[in-house]
Amino acid sequence: MKAAGSAYKHDPPKELAKGVPIFVWMIFLVILPLASTFIMSFYSSKGLVIETQLNLNNYKAFFTETVYPRILVKTLGLALGISVLSMLLAYPLAYMVAFKIKRGRNLLFMLSIVPLWVSYLVRIIAWRTILGNQGVLNTVLVTLRIIAEPLQIFLYNPFSIAITLTAICIPFVFIPVYTSLE
Repeated sequence: MKAAGSAYKHDPPKELAKGVPIFVWMIFLVILPLASTFIMSFYSSKGLVIETQLNLNNYKAFFTETVYPRILVKTLGLALGISVLSMLLAYPLAYMVAFKIKRGRNLLFMLSIVPLWVSYLVRIIAWRTILGNQGVLNTVLVTLRIIAEPLQIFLYNPFSIAITLTAICIPFVFIPVYTSLE
């Protein structure tokens, strides 16, 4: 047993060996997919056939046609809005669970994790069931006679995308915020 204050001997090869698994993981799951996507961006396609001859046609189309920058700006705007909305909803919830609620704190934390156990596709279908033409929201509005017939505006638009993705992203914001506050 070493005395208090004594220096431990470092073994650089052992310390480097500890990083090998994560390094291999990063190469195969991050670097190679990004590199292959970048290389494929220089390929072109005719119908369903991909031509492996390298060219700049995709980049030329992106910078000359107006539809691609418009889609990119719309996507980035939607992503920013969803991120802000997720933070605005998850932070107060995390604060409340971390500081205000003493009894049942663990239960609320577990309930915030439960959506992560459900498949992404199942959560999307659930929101489609809620927002659909014959969905829960339209049924409630028709039953309460707020509207005469089901509205078509709840699906297939940026509003429904924002609601669905915000609900999906909230646990990913809640968990790190809660753990940092605790």
